[in-house]
Amino acid sequence: MLRPLLLVCASLGIVLLVGLVAVFVAESVAFVRLSGGVAFGTLATLLGNTLLTTAVALVVAAPVGLLAALYLSEFASARMRGFLDPLLRFLARVPPIVYGYFAVSTFLPALGTIVPGLHQQYALSAGIALAGMIVPNFLEHGRAAMDAIPEHLRDGARALGAGKFATAVFVVVPAARSRLLAALVLAASRAVGETMIVLVVLSAWAPGRAATSHHTLATYFAQFAPANANADGHDVGMLFVVGSALLVLAFVLDGLRVSLDKPDR
Repeated sequence: MLRPLLLVCASLGIVLLVGLVAVFVAESVAFVRLSGGVAFGTLATLLGNTLLTTAVALVVAAPVGLLAALYLSEFASARMRGFLDPLLRFLARVPPIVYGYFAVSTFLPALGTIVPGLHQQYALSAGIALAGMIVPNFLEHGRAAMDAIPEHLRDGARALGAGKFATAVFVVVPAARSRLLAALVLAASRAVGETMIVLVVLSAWAPGRAATSHHTLATYFAQFAPANANADGHDVGMLFVVGSALLVLAFVLDGLRVSLDKPDR
């Protein structure tokens, strides 16, 4: 009895996914034909903002997460791990809006005293705020990648005279590079699709509705919802174009993650 039920559920999921993609593609193509190059100009702006904020988040989060993962995997004592593990799991599951309000109320104003004009750099501010959210996730997956490295590689390095630090940096990290890159891609996919943190930063730095030139793909899709699209002069078709771009990015990043998430040989 379970096999037919599972087959029906799996088939339904595939049909829904194919239908979703078909609807978004059809609506997007129809709108692009009507609008000409206007849709491509808006899409290029939103895509550029999305990639810029994601790049800033990864530049900030990657070294912090990698060093923290390396410490927990190779240097921390069992007592320290027992103390930090629950805290890190909690931080990885904190709602994104909490990170957003913490960033705009505490961290970004403090950083603004060091970096003048930070409140005018929307992509930079949003990227820094996003980094706080993705560090715990990258750390969690990065540590799992290092813990999966066979112990005999460490033993062999120590037998050849390498110290603990050299073993960690020159043996463990290179051996886990594919899974570390997969963890970085997973963090990038979270940053690309994140809405609330960027919206909170835009609301704090640009009171009122922020201009389209300040939005990312995800925040544009959330801010200009179909229910308000016509009232605000934004065609619903543009939302389908933005949604299609998000779907493409999601598929590309997930495919890249799957191809990387395997043991190095």
